Amino acid sequence: MKTILAFAVSLLFVGQISASNLFTSAAGPGSGATTLIETANKSGKAVFLVVFDKAGADKDKAMMIAKDASAKKANSIAVIEANTTDSENSGLVAKYRLAGAPLPLILVLDKNGTAAGGFVLARQQPTDWLIPFHLRNFLKS
Repeated sequence: MKTILAFAVSLLFVGQISASNLFTSAAGPGSGATTLIETANKSGKAVFLVVFDKAGADKDKAMMIAKDASAKKANSIAVIEANTTDSENSGLVAKYRLAGAPLPLILVLDKNGTAAGGFVLARQQPTDWLIPFHLRNFLKS
């Protein structure tokens, strides 16, 4: 997990976005993001959860950033999108306390479903990574 998160952070700091070899797990009809997250966790994959409240250019930009960050580690990272206004995702909104979060947001989930970090697209600054203090110290070591 340490290498995956460090890789994601470095890609987003550099800000390079390319559209080659993208990997995504999109929620189809009748399958909520919770199911896709559980499936990814069971297969040992970390998750980049793109959380949004309406479709648009910001959502597309967040998806492109997440796909680009996961492109080189496609076997170990799944990109999943979750609409907070969808009733199927109400459990995710409550679990990760996304009701008041600035959206769109990329939430990094560990292989066990624990939130490990995130990126607030609204500000688009590398300093907006929401990495907990203890995780930052762990990454430095």
